[in-house]
Amino acid sequence: ICAHSESRTMSAVILMAALYDRHVHICHVSLREEILIIKAAKAKGIKVTCEVTPQHLFLCKDDMPHIAAAGKPGRAEVRP
Repeated sequence: ICAHSESRTMSAVILMAALYDRHVHICHVSLREEILIIKAAKAKGIKVTCEVTPQHLFLCKDDMPHIAAAGKPGRAEVRP
């Protein structure tokens, strides 16, 4: 099972995976709270893996003016 990382939805998907003893992969993790939820699930033996995209690892608010200045309207928005 693959699920997009959104805190409330992600928690529900992890719960369902645990109830049905299925592996779940969480895509595009971007928030600290999501990592903490995944970490807690793994500690309980739930079969969960995750990934993060490069922009979530390396970009920060300080980069937003540069992205907007590059002529990419809407790309500098922060949408967790």
